[in-house]
Amino acid sequence: MPFRHFPKHQFTTMTWKNGGGITHEILRQPETASDWQWRISIAEIQQDGPFSVFPGCDRALTLLSGAGMTLHFADRVDVMNTVYDTLRFNGEETVEAVLSDGLTTDFNAIWQRNAVTITLERRA
Repeated sequence: MPFRHFPKHQFTTMTWKNGGGITHEILRQPETASDWQWRISIAEIQQDGPFSVFPGCDRALTLLSGAGMTLHFADRVDVMNTVYDTLRFNGEETVEAVLSDGLTTDFNAIWQRNAVTITLERRA
């Protein structure tokens, strides 16, 4: 598979679906569709609050910088406090994020589970 470069100045910056933060969208497929099958982005989380809900989707987050956060789900609590910690969950789940100590950035993949499957891997 060929490599493709994604310059930061070409990212699309948008407000979160729930209005609680910003996302720098790197790519979506199809690229111009509002009803995408998958998308990847980098989110800046500046304050505690809920995540947007994405029915029919699966999600994966990887912590890129900051002290991390605690994610409160209806049935569990997950802590992401080390760079490159990764968590996968259903887009329908209600998630409340509590930041550990200020700004956190994370890499996000969201995909329609009936269309594709995405796996995040970190390679050194």
